[in-house]
Amino acid sequence: MNTVHLTLFTKQCLPAKIKESDMSKRTMSKVAQSGWVLGICIGLTTLSACSETQSETVDEPPPIRVDAAGATILETAGGTVRVHALQIGTVAVKRCHETLCGPEDTTLIERVLAMLMDRAFQPPMPIFVYAIEHPEGVFVVDTGELAKFNSDPSYYACDPGEGQFDRGLLKVDVSPEQEVGPQLERLGIDPASVSGVVITHLHADHTGGVPYFPGVPIYVSEVDYDLGASGGFVTCRSLGNAELRFFEQQPTIDDELTGVFGPSSALTSDGAIRLVPTPGHTAGSRSVMVDGLDVDLMFVGDAFFDEEMLTNEQQAGINADFDANRDTYRKLKEWAETRPIVVLPAHDWASPERLKQGATPPFGAPLP
Repeated sequence: MNTVHLTLFTKQCLPAKIKESDMSKRTMSKVAQSGWVLGICIGLTTLSACSETQSETVDEPPPIRVDAAGATILETAGGTVRVHALQIGTVAVKRCHETLCGPEDTTLIERVLAMLMDRAFQPPMPIFVYAIEHPEGVFVVDTGELAKFNSDPSYYACDPGEGQFDRGLLKVDVSPEQEVGPQLERLGIDPASVSGVVITHLHADHTGGVPYFPGVPIYVSEVDYDLGASGGFVTCRSLGNAELRFFEQQPTIDDELTGVFGPSSALTSDGAIRLVPTPGHTAGSRSVMVDGLDVDLMFVGDAFFDEEMLTNEQQAGINADFDANRDTYRKLKEWAETRPIVVLPAHDWASPERLKQGATPPFGAPLP
């Protein structure tokens, strides 16, 4: 915990127009981090007029903390944000799905056919979705899959062929209690009342829980949606009746973040929750960033399966565009060098603990 020494002045010493509340939280945070001793006397002709001072020691809260319910808490320009990591069971994939096995010049169709012929699955990976409680509402990142993925023949009634395809690539283990709806309800969050759901990309293990959110804006990539089954996306199964909002049609923001990643969009009026383009795994993949005062959280979907893949710039065999994915890695590392950032993939066993500890990547700037 950082200890900051502030010198507090009397009203005669600090005019009403200049008060601590008028300084941005980010400015105050940066001043506090430096451990400066603040002494401000304005409009006075002699220093003696500032004689009535009182010294006080103020404990500044850490950049990230955890409450009694296990939620991660951080401060943003718009207020306090609480984040929950929810595990929606597990998913297992083939070896050449998880890691590129052959040369990059093989087509995605050729690589997928090789995966389907391989009957051996890798050890299961978690499926994480994230609930972000912001003063303007709750936003959910991805929705996981449903228990009936494995056993209900009607689940893929709109596209039986795609059902065979998905079940040949994925082995999903989700119980009804692990689905996103019941987990949110146990947190006291009504799924139908959330402000928005962001689907980082349209693969099955990220879209299955969309029916839990009737009438809620569902943010998806128009590029991926238009590809549909040809891109491996089953839009009819979960998204058929959804209130879709396309990433590409949202107003964009021109700032430092956009300068690194390209056009980003804000989900909240304070800009604290952002949609950031991170293509490569799919053409339209987006990440969700929470812009904190002292540290950023980046929910990256499947831009990489775990932090080690990002650190070593490894490619997944299922990636649609290796060059775009490498560019996403470069941009994430560039941003991490300028600000502390916690990266949170959807399938990394370490994500919940990294979220609670505020653990930044080994190549990035540390927490203040």
